[in-house]
Amino acid sequence: MNIDFSRLYGNQTLLTMLSSKMEAASFAHAYLLEGPVGSGKKTLAFLLSAAICCQSPHKRPCGECPSCRKIYSAQSPDLYTVALDGLPLNSSKDIPESIMDPIPNSIGVDIIRSLRSDIYIKPNDLDKKLYIIAHADRMTEAAQNALLKVLEEPPGTAVFFLLCENRRNLLPTVLSRVQQLRMEIFDDETLHSVLTKHDTLARETARKDDTLLRRYIKLSGGTVGRTLRYLQSTPKELRADTLYTAYENAVLCLDTVFSDDAPSSSPVLQKRKGLSRPTRTELLRYLATHAGTRDAMRALIDQLCSALRDLTVCIDTSEIPLLFYPQAEQPSALAERCDRRRLVRTCQRLSALRRNIDFNANLSLLQAELVQTLFSIRARN
Repeated sequence: MNIDFSRLYGNQTLLTMLSSKMEAASFAHAYLLEGPVGSGKKTLAFLLSAAICCQSPHKRPCGECPSCRKIYSAQSPDLYTVALDGLPLNSSKDIPESIMDPIPNSIGVDIIRSLRSDIYIKPNDLDKKLYIIAHADRMTEAAQNALLKVLEEPPGTAVFFLLCENRRNLLPTVLSRVQQLRMEIFDDETLHSVLTKHDTLARETARKDDTLLRRYIKLSGGTVGRTLRYLQSTPKELRADTLYTAYENAVLCLDTVFSDDAPSSSPVLQKRKGLSRPTRTELLRYLATHAGTRDAMRALIDQLCSALRDLTVCIDTSEIPLLFYPQAEQPSALAERCDRRRLVRTCQRLSALRRNIDFNANLSLLQAELVQTLFSIRARN
């Protein structure tokens, strides 16, 4: 039996192990798939579900048999999902509304009790009953204890998939009753290679503007799913993304501080009609409009700290991978104009500012202090 996981990029060691177990019909009754957003947890859960129930005698999952099609489109009564905010392998527009529910802040005990009432009903049209719980790390303690009862003595027809970003939020007793699988995170160059090899949009973006693709890769944290989401997003959708907006605002702040090196497209600089340096008041006015909430300020400061860390790395001529900049040319050029002690001191002040946000300090005063701090970066102003 050939097990085909080609629709999930990377994770070769993990997939080899799973393939050997499934070829021997030795799959677990419960899996925990852990990894950040976009790392392929949903994709793997659906591929495993389809492989377990696939009707093809040659390749599993075949993607063509009735079982595979029903699983991929979430149309089987034997597939029970919790907090699943989309389908990873389905191209049809006919997606059940229940699949598109917003991500809950927590998963309560009533949802798990509903799942338990279904578990002992025999499968209808699949070989197994499949239970996919997305954001399982958001289950309350009562919900986890309710789930534990069926994980301890599950019926032979049930297979569970618990998807989470951080297993530390799950009870040790739950973790002890699932097979724990960790999704692979790509380094920037590997992810760039994988995407340009397998995805048409990524390949076209790399041809037109490779820096943009590398920026999306940097924002994604090494995950395929988030990078593809950025590539497929409209400008309006990008502006609604907190991380993307914080990154753009951090770029703008640094462009303003280093204005003689900044691109003419910078929103703060482009209206200056030839004047050499923008004022702090202009930057403050921009931040009041575009980073006017505490969450936006937290995200902005996090991005600025990553950027200044990159400048410090470039001063030290270290081989450590960059966190903020897609490529080393720009931070290397800026680092030549900075003093390492100033950068370290600035990062410390930014960290203190971030803590003050949590202490409910006045936001306008924090923004003013942020601008003052940023303009102290350069060794020569």
